[in-house]
Amino acid sequence: MLHRPTHKDILEAYHVRLALEGYCVQTIARDHLTPKGQETLEQMASSLARQKEANKEIGLGPDSEKLARFWQFDLAFHMCIINYMELSSFNQQFETFMHFFTAYEVEGYLKMNRNDTTLTEHDEIMDALRNGDPERSGRAIRAHLDTALQVTLKC
Repeated sequence: MLHRPTHKDILEAYHVRLALEGYCVQTIARDHLTPKGQETLEQMASSLARQKEANKEIGLGPDSEKLARFWQFDLAFHMCIINYMELSSFNQQFETFMHFFTAYEVEGYLKMNRNDTTLTEHDEIMDALRNGDPERSGRAIRAHLDTALQVTLKC
């Protein structure tokens, strides 16, 4: 069983995720018109659409199963970002921290009704990427991860 992350663990995960995802979104934004960039944006859009459908189900009455489904599509969205670089070391680092925090993030979603703001933040990331704006993409992922950090620290 995983131990509850310490404050230091949470900050380390945040910084690693910010470095990895920040670099990746800026690269995707620069490559947004390439076939690979377009394919990644389509995959991200598909994950986001599924996440929005899962959110509608949560609106009918939240429970841990519905939230786990929402989380699954949230993770898929972020994996699209990381997978873009095709670097196994990026994937390994990301997966290490995501598996470590999954249970605590779901708890935060339940406690703070974070799902709606997550979708808004994902929409902002997608818009920045589709417009090929690396700086805005970096700011959008940072804002998203900053909020996730605050949720995790409160759990």
